[in-house]
Amino acid sequence: MNDIERTGEACLHAYGHWACGSRNTLDCDTSSVAVVERKDTEGAEERWAAYTHGRPSIAADIGHFVDMVGLDVPLTADTTVLDVGCGWGITTFHLARQCKVHGTDRSAENLRLNPVHDVSVMDVTCLGFADASFDVVLAHHVLHHIVQLEEAVAEMARVSRRYVVVSDLNKWNPINEGFVLLGAEERPSPYFGAKWLEAAVESVGLRVIRRRTWGLLSSYLTPRALVPLQKKLWFEHPLGLEHLVIAEKV
Repeated sequence: MNDIERTGEACLHAYGHWACGSRNTLDCDTSSVAVVERKDTEGAEERWAAYTHGRPSIAADIGHFVDMVGLDVPLTADTTVLDVGCGWGITTFHLARQCKVHGTDRSAENLRLNPVHDVSVMDVTCLGFADASFDVVLAHHVLHHIVQLEEAVAEMARVSRRYVVVSDLNKWNPINEGFVLLGAEERPSPYFGAKWLEAAVESVGLRVIRRRTWGLLSSYLTPRALVPLQKKLWFEHPLGLEHLVIAEKV
């Protein structure tokens, strides 16, 4: 038994059972892993739609990210995707328009705001799913919040059937560095270089098939009037706002 298999067995015991046992994870009942009380699902969808309308720069950025993933990863109605660290659904909402998506997050409160129905409270370093449960396992702007990075990437690889996608902020981008200097993050140097992210996924036996770095205007700071400019600045360059690394099992 290798290290990744041992991690899976440990998570099995931590949750008491696998969250899902069938090949199509989204057909399984994960409610016994961690119950997320959904008092107002329709309200959550309306709130997210209103937020998307009110912050078009964020909606545009996430849409572009999903499009970039789709250039190398099939995102169809039959594709099963696990969105780890999904929170209140900033990425899950867009992925659900194309794929079968399940979201996990450590915060039940955040998940209550997620408009996607299939969500579970889990830590990315110990996911309660069987090996190879999802076609794609994805983390969007999640890893810089995690201390146990190697464990997180290994777990993503374990539950993936084929693809692992990680996207996070570029440590060499001046806007991102400004956020750090202003104390916007918990740790003093949380962001990554593209080569580090690539090495991280390769260290768990994955093969990198695509690496991109793009963007100049932060979606969180861009006003509505500048969204057209934001889109024009989505070209790839080393000092871009964020990295995207796509890898597959070999």
